[in-house]
Amino acid sequence: MTTKYILHGGVTSIRSESNKAYFREMVAGVNEPKVLLVYFAREASEYAYLYERDTANFAWANPGIDIDFTVATPEDFIEQIGSHNVVFFMGGNTQKLIDTVRAYGISEDAFDSKVVSGSSAGACLLARYYYGNSRKAIFDGLGILPIAVWVHYSADRGHEYWLSEERILQIEDELSDQAKGEVVKLSEQEFVVYER
Repeated sequence: MTTKYILHGGVTSIRSESNKAYFREMVAGVNEPKVLLVYFAREASEYAYLYERDTANFAWANPGIDIDFTVATPEDFIEQIGSHNVVFFMGGNTQKLIDTVRAYGISEDAFDSKVVSGSSAGACLLARYYYGNSRKAIFDGLGILPIAVWVHYSADRGHEYWLSEERILQIEDELSDQAKGEVVKLSEQEFVVYER
């Protein structure tokens, strides 16, 4: 079986048709889905709220499907990946997420035959390179997928990540030069699927 990777541009909290399709895609075709919710990009004080929100969104998008959920813990993370068939990396502080996951020395093999999804910071984690909106520079992800990614792409004026058209084109060129391959630009609530 192949591994399915799903990258999401951010803002999973809104109940839109695109986000419904995203939460559906994570468990589509998965027999007895066991979802590992990875909140390492957030503070532990937020976990209970995120769990309630995310499990409600999975139920909204997948009525009638029985899904088993576990919140990832640092001490059991590797074993938890092994015992779940869906791994969902939620967004938040990108560098915090990458530093935490990188410390485990995880390679692509850890995700073999699973569904692995990342929203916002989670998408950046899985890519080789990503553009960091808040720090306004290009950084290294884990490199699980051989791509560069830009989440919250082309945010509207007034949004904290808004950039001029000229600057957007410059960043796209920089990402392309760095990645020497595919650059994936994801607006909020958009997602793409890769199978490897």
